[in-house]
Amino acid sequence: MAKQLYGFFLATLVGYVLDAEAATSDFVLQETDEEDILLNEYIGNLLDGSGMDAHLYFSGDVNSAASFVHQKNAGEMESSYFSILSHVDLKYKKRIDNHAFGFEIVSRFKTGIVKRGNAILEKAYIYLEPDVLGEFRCGYSNTAADIFSIYGDNFFGAYEGPGSGNLGYFYNVSAGAIVVSACPMDDAKAAKIVWQSPTIRGFSAGLSFTPDSRDANLFKTKHYSVNRSDNQRWDFAGSCAYSKNIITGGISYEYGADDDFNAKFAIAGWFGKGKSGNNHIEVRNVRAYHIGSTIGYGNFKLSIGYTNNGKSLLAKQYAIGSQGVFDENSSYSIDNPGVGIKDGADAGQIYSIGAIHKFGKLTVSAGYFRSQVKFSSENEKATADVITAAVERKLNKSMGIYAEYDNIRTRTCSRARAYKKACGLGYGGDNCANALFLGIKFFF
Repeated sequence: MAKQLYGFFLATLVGYVLDAEAATSDFVLQETDEEDILLNEYIGNLLDGSGMDAHLYFSGDVNSAASFVHQKNAGEMESSYFSILSHVDLKYKKRIDNHAFGFEIVSRFKTGIVKRGNAILEKAYIYLEPDVLGEFRCGYSNTAADIFSIYGDNFFGAYEGPGSGNLGYFYNVSAGAIVVSACPMDDAKAAKIVWQSPTIRGFSAGLSFTPDSRDANLFKTKHYSVNRSDNQRWDFAGSCAYSKNIITGGISYEYGADDDFNAKFAIAGWFGKGKSGNNHIEVRNVRAYHIGSTIGYGNFKLSIGYTNNGKSLLAKQYAIGSQGVFDENSSYSIDNPGVGIKDGADAGQIYSIGAIHKFGKLTVSAGYFRSQVKFSSENEKATADVITAAVERKLNKSMGIYAEYDNIRTRTCSRARAYKKACGLGYGGDNCANALFLGIKFFF
């Protein structure tokens, strides 16, 4: 069944990308202006026609993707997968004079390998929009720094490459390498308070405060716990480190119009108290920043982003001596004074650049992603390089198809592999892969 689906996706994509009027022999799509309407628009028109105004709005999408990955060191990973990603956004907004208030709930569903126990409710918050003061949110939402960050894949369609956050589910990542474009120190959707200003003469700003990064699931009854034996000083990879009292902020300036020359520049930062799940160790505070920009003209847009994670959440204690050459047959202990990071280590830097161009209903995109994490002042580091190329065609408002190619290459070092293994985490060596994603998107 899976092979038949893959064949169907491939045949449909090739037909519609190469010839807008073409179709597979068993599947013909008709485009008409009368049918080119989203489900939420249709329901909204019905409510308006009946005189009802519930102040409720919803939208969403379903992304059905088939992935094919050929990699040098696959480990236990399969070469092909089929998964579905979807989300439903429900928003209530009531306006009184120049003020507005309401709530927003976003549910996200994942199947197959990308599920991994993620929370079903991704966002759930109430908001208030007082006149000229912007918007205030309270609940499970993005940080202000994340809202203002600009990455190279911000405007990508298709599967979004590193921007999807899912490459690590298909690819055997080398020890210590980063293959996601978002800041790893961001607390994601943890409970917080957010303020975002209105845009005034092109300028806008935002602030957020998160009490505890572990409070990331609306229905969790307790924080996650880390079970470590007393003789384990610290898992240097930071898997039991978290942050508290996190303040993030962002400022942006934008100029121009979408159908003419336009540009946007933004900076964002993360500041928080680093905490450890081990009472015998101390970690560094969260100190990270991001700089990004976009430049566009008509149907073309270029995005550039840079994130520096500093030494966020790294252990204050360093390894002593040399751990020697990594041996996958050896049993490493975190108590070994030679296992761990050394002076000069950092939490990583991330670079990304991407470009898109729209040709009617066809969108072509390409990008490059680079990350580097140091484990000492010497040449001990883990790196990732990802080249992405994609094409997506909108068949109508409610449906689109895409094909994406990712060339992934990650490198690591003996020190990274040694302490990852001591922490009970993945300790894969150098790897490279060619990945192909074929998919169909439904919008409603």
